[in-house]
Amino acid sequence: MPLTDEGLETLELLFLNTIHDITLKYLQEILERFYLRIKLYSFWKKQFTSSEEIKRLSDLGVGAERVFHTIFAKSTNWSPSSIPVGSNLFYESDKAFVNVDIKSIYVENSWDYLGVSEVGERQTSYPMQNTWGAKEKFMPQLPVYYEINDKQKPCLTYIIQIIHVDIDRILEKKYDPNAIAFILLAVPNGLLYEKYGEKIIEEPKSYHQKEGRRYRPANFRYAYYSYPWFAELKTKGIEQYRVRVAFNGNYLGKRFATKYKFNEELIVEMLPEKVTKMPYDIAKKTTTIFRKTDDKTILTNYEFKGTTSILS
Repeated sequence: MPLTDEGLETLELLFLNTIHDITLKYLQEILERFYLRIKLYSFWKKQFTSSEEIKRLSDLGVGAERVFHTIFAKSTNWSPSSIPVGSNLFYESDKAFVNVDIKSIYVENSWDYLGVSEVGERQTSYPMQNTWGAKEKFMPQLPVYYEINDKQKPCLTYIIQIIHVDIDRILEKKYDPNAIAFILLAVPNGLLYEKYGEKIIEEPKSYHQKEGRRYRPANFRYAYYSYPWFAELKTKGIEQYRVRVAFNGNYLGKRFATKYKFNEELIVEMLPEKVTKMPYDIAKKTTTIFRKTDDKTILTNYEFKGTTSILS
């Protein structure tokens, strides 16, 4: 029997909290493994910048996936999925199939993270209807659920955005080498389209082309800021959010010059409510502040007390 909307959102929330708890528990190890690429930068910089890898979103892309896979493998009983269509981190659990897409983003590319996240067609079951000027509608390539052993298992999608500074800039300006923020998102399953519709959708990042024209959207921007709640749970009086943030306290209040929509120049202040575009009260509820020292990572609740904003 298919899950009810409430049951489906309860399951999405369960795995959101699981991924969030794992990330915070192992954050010290995650940050240390990320730092390895900086310590050994001189050994791989030339090869990276002269290869196809430079076309990836950032220098952290491949490495972050390796690190998170190792963390999930040792902290859960999830089994890796061999299904070729899905996120690079794709697991089967006893309750659901879980896609986790890692997106590492340079802080300068603010259109990729200010309240939104790109969701590719192979990472979602959500059926965006707006064609955005293309000939055909978006075609999500994940099912809403898989049928296995006479049981329906929902196919769930999660995004982990990692916002960070370019290594050369870190070395030049002696910035904190750790990521600015980790933003974890639960993208609604396609069965919930009637609950969210197009209000959580913004313009795709890219399109399939045919004869030089937009043929079909290849992705969409999940605009979680426009409705960050679990919609069905909210109707039942349960206020839970599809967003979890771990924010580096050493970057609070810093400002960066960025490129926003259509290359618009935009100064972005590094505060959770600015980066997520959510109201302060929601950002406060969903954010954990971290500060890494040599031997531990200290976690605290978020409360903005005012800082001196400096253009970085």
